[in-house]
Amino acid sequence: MGLFSRLFGAAESKKELEGIRLDTGAQHWELSSPEDFPTLFKALGSILPSNAYLYFEDGTPSKELREFLDQAAVPEPVHLALGTIWPKPRYFHVPATPKNLERLADLSEHCAGPELAIHFHVHADKQVLIEWHDAFSGPMLVSSAFSEEKIRKLAEALSTDFKMVR
Repeated sequence: MGLFSRLFGAAESKKELEGIRLDTGAQHWELSSPEDFPTLFKALGSILPSNAYLYFEDGTPSKELREFLDQAAVPEPVHLALGTIWPKPRYFHVPATPKNLERLADLSEHCAGPELAIHFHVHADKQVLIEWHDAFSGPMLVSSAFSEEKIRKLAEALSTDFKMVR
């Protein structure tokens, strides 16, 4: 552990900063930033594979939201590249089950986006499916593994635009 890491609570090693991420050098979808988490959680249920995980990084959750995340989170199934270097972020991997998506939609109705996450991703089978750094201020990047039909459905549910990035 380096001096900077010890003194300032930064990510401790290069290994911590590395991890899986969406290959933005390859073809992928880009959606305009959704307006809120509740709508997103309601829409994701119809497109995600059953083995997907929601990844929440660097939020400031309320007590009730934090209790849910602590209860629903599972041990890290795969390490995602951290979006935050300092201070070292807290993150949660939550199975994207219908029950968890519904509960998150309910809980996030009463909180600001940053309470839940600054960086939000979805992953399955050791691949990032959705990468949304700086949630609500940047575009949501989505794997080209999703068909245009599914992306169109998601964009309509979120009232956003989408395009293929090549």
